[in-house]
Amino acid sequence: MKQIAAALVTALAFVAPPAVAQKLSLEELRAKVDQEMSKDDEIIAMLSSEDPARSQATMRVMLDSGDPEMTRIALENGIHSTDAVVRALAVKGFLASEPLIEMHIDASDAEENSMSYVLEELNVAANADQQAVWIGQLKEGAADGTCYPAERWPENCLFRAVGGTLQILGTDVRWHDLYLTDAGSLQSSMVLKRAGHSVRVTATIPVR
Repeated sequence: MKQIAAALVTALAFVAPPAVAQKLSLEELRAKVDQEMSKDDEIIAMLSSEDPARSQATMRVMLDSGDPEMTRIALENGIHSTDAVVRALAVKGFLASEPLIEMHIDASDAEENSMSYVLEELNVAANADQQAVWIGQLKEGAADGTCYPAERWPENCLFRAVGGTLQILGTDVRWHDLYLTDAGSLQSSMVLKRAGHSVRVTATIPVR
């Protein structure tokens, strides 16, 4: 027993004491914050460059970096860019990231019974204002960015790009154009249909 105790004492003697946390002064904290913000500002400035080639190249490099933080900054800022190509790259990057999307469905002008019926196809229910939210996971799409299927319907494209236009497939099995709003969301006036009942709705998908 004494031998075991002696061995423990010897072992503990070689255990390094825990590092003492260094106190961060207000000046050091401010310097670190300024440094981090300066880095982000430089990146945003590159994305907002007056040279379209530079801003577009910055967006491509950031999206291809594999760095989650870089991707986040690229999407948050690229989606509001004044450059149409940068905005398109941001949308493509968002869809290609296999995101969990939220589709906000608004059919406030539709008949309540029809809305409830067609929404059963998506397994969601509308609130009193005839609004609903469908949440779905996108899967890996075509390498050329022309097709993005959903996990629920892996054999079909939920989104597709045709001649520079992004479209979404409605439950009426027709394609409806999507537009990017000033708020940074994809939006479409589309039709939901089920067994002879159809409702035109506004579908809004935040890009984030």
